Amino acid sequence: MSRGEQRLILMVGVSSREEEWLSQVEGERFRFEDLGDFAAADDPFLCRPAKFVRQAVSEARKCFPDAAGVVAFDDYPASLLSLAVANRLKLPGASLQSALTASHKV
Repeated sequence: MSRGEQRLILMVGVSSREEEWLSQVEGERFRFEDLGDFAAADDPFLCRPAKFVRQAVSEARKCFPDAAGVVAFDDYPASLLSLAVANRLKLPGASLQSALTASHKV
């Protein structure tokens, strides 16, 4: 990817309010696309992590093979789901294990 090339960032569990904010920073450097089912990534009671990750990885590989990263802005479950997806796609980010360890410290 060349320095001036626009980077595709996939979003997990991003609300319409957050998408509105992101639309202001898109422009030349970034392009944002939703990934996966918003409700499943946003609501811990609806989330089925293994199913979500499996479907999101499949969707990313099929629809967004040029993705440069995966982001989420909510703590749980979206932040952990975004790391799991990024790890499976071999994109930059913390490991899921390190995030789990840090979020469940004693």
